[in-house]
Order: sequence, then C-alpha cells, then structure tokens
Amino acid sequence: MEDVSYIEQVETQMGTIDVTQAELEDTQKEANDAHVPLSFISPLENREAAVEETVEFLCEMTHPGLHPTWLKDNQPLSLADSRYQIVNRDSTYQLIIPSVVESDRGEYTVQFGDLQSTAVLSVQGQLHLLCSAAISKS
Repeated sequence: MEDVSYIEQVETQMGTIDVTQAELEDTQKEANDAHVPLSFISPLENREAAVEETVEFLCEMTHPGLHPTWLKDNQPLSLADSRYQIVNRDSTYQLIIPSVVESDRGEYTVQFGDLQSTAVLSVQGQLHLLCSAAISKS
C-alpha cells in the first residue's frame, strides 16, 4: 500500500476528511485558474503552404474547454464544410486545412468572445512545367 501523508483534516457534517498534499494542490490550482483572466498563451501565427499541403492554425489559451468561432476573411467558417477540421483539446484550439487550394489564401481569425487572434495564410501555386519537343522530319 502506498505511504500517503495527510496534511489536513477537515471537519464536515458527515465526519472528518483527511486531505492529501496532492488534493490540496489540485484545489488551490482550481481556485487560481478561476482568477486567471482569459488570454492567449500562444496566438495564431502566419502560415505559408503550397497547394495540396496540410496547414494548421493553432493557439493556446489560459482556459480549457472553450468553444471558439473561426473566421476566414471576417466571415464565419461553416462547421458543416468538410474542408476544415476543428480540434479543441484542453487549452489548445486548432483549425486544420487538410489539402490547401489557392482560394484558401486569406486571413484566419479565432474568436473567444471579444478576444481574437488573426493570422494570414499565403498559398503558393503548383509549378506546372510544360515541355515541348520539336520533332523534325527528315
């Protein structure tokens, strides 16, 4: 059995509860998190991609479990549009474009209420090499 040291006993109507250091630290962290204002830890960054590459816009916030709004050129992205994948994991929020096309170039914004971050996607077109051969008849 694990050796656990209890640092505090709390009296309740149901009896005495022993509190471990880990439980106390978790409770203190939750209380501190409630007082941390919502802000960006890492905002969006500009991206460059070639046609058909995958692009990811990623930001990290001070709070997990939020539901951001994503925009392209100031217009909300449709969640029904299968061209975009949105991943929210803990305090990380991500927009993925699996196969970039030239029309994807523009400004992408993530909004959390009044707070927002914007980045630009630059798209380089594919290089098409045209080869011509001169055939001469002899």
